[in-house]
Amino acid sequence: MNRKATEAQVDQLLTWAEKYDAASYEARHLIIAALFDRVEVNKNYEVKVFFKVSAEQFLGNTVCAKCFNAFVLNHFIQRNQAELDLGILQPAFVDQMREYADHVLEGKKALGVLLRGTDYVIANFAGNYRPADIDDCVRLIRERMERYGYDCIFLATEDTSSLERMLMEFPHRIIAVSQERHSVSDFKEVKFISDLEKHKHSGEDYEAVVEDTTVNYLYAMYMLSRCESLLANCMCSGVNFATSFNGGKYVRNEIVADLLPKP
Repeated sequence: MNRKATEAQVDQLLTWAEKYDAASYEARHLIIAALFDRVEVNKNYEVKVFFKVSAEQFLGNTVCAKCFNAFVLNHFIQRNQAELDLGILQPAFVDQMREYADHVLEGKKALGVLLRGTDYVIANFAGNYRPADIDDCVRLIRERMERYGYDCIFLATEDTSSLERMLMEFPHRIIAVSQERHSVSDFKEVKFISDLEKHKHSGEDYEAVVEDTTVNYLYAMYMLSRCESLLANCMCSGVNFATSFNGGKYVRNEIVADLLPKP
C-alpha cells in the first residue's frame, strides 16, 4: 500500500473515532462494524483485534494487547455494555451462581467492594485506572457502611494484602470467593497475572488454573452485581462486568479516585 492510501485510511480511523462519542446507540454499532473485523481472546488473555482497514504503517492490521483488561477490554465493554448481560453465559452456569448468591446474601444488605491490586499497581496507570490508596478505600468503605447501614461487604480482589487489610478492618463482615490470590512481590519477573500463571504452572495444570480463575472471576463479578451498591478502587473491566450484570439497579456505583479531592 502506498503512503497516500495509508494516510487516507489513518484519516478514516481518526474521523470515525471523533464521530463515535457524538453518535447515537445505533450509529455506534455501525461505526464498530465498519472498523473492526473481529476480536479474538485466547485463554492466556492475549487478545487480537482485527481491523477491517489495514493502515499497516499506522498500527498494522492486527493489534495484540497483553494488558487487554485495562484498555481495550475496558473500552470495548464500556461501549457495548448493553450486550454483556448474563445472557452471554450458559443458563445452567447462571443458575448455579444465582443459587450461590441467594444462599450467601439471603436477607443481607451488602456493599460490593472491588479492589484491584498486584499487576494494576505495578503498571503505574494514570487517572481513575490507578488503584486508590488502601487507606482512602478503607475510610470511604467505613463511611458508607455506617451511613447506609450495610450488614456486610462482598469483597472481590486478587490481591492478598488487600484481603488481609479488609479482614482486619472489618472483622466478621467480609464475604469473598475462595480463589488464588497474589502479592505485588510476585511480579518481579512478570508484569501481568496471565504471565504469572504461565510462570507458575504448565501443561494440564495451567489449563486447570485458567479455568478455575475464570470461573471464580465470574462468580465474584456476579456477586458484586447482587449487592445494593458498588465501590471500586479503580476503573477496570471488573467494574464494567459487574455493572452490566447488575442491569442498572445499583443505588450507588462509585470509583474511589472520583470521590477524592483533586490535587
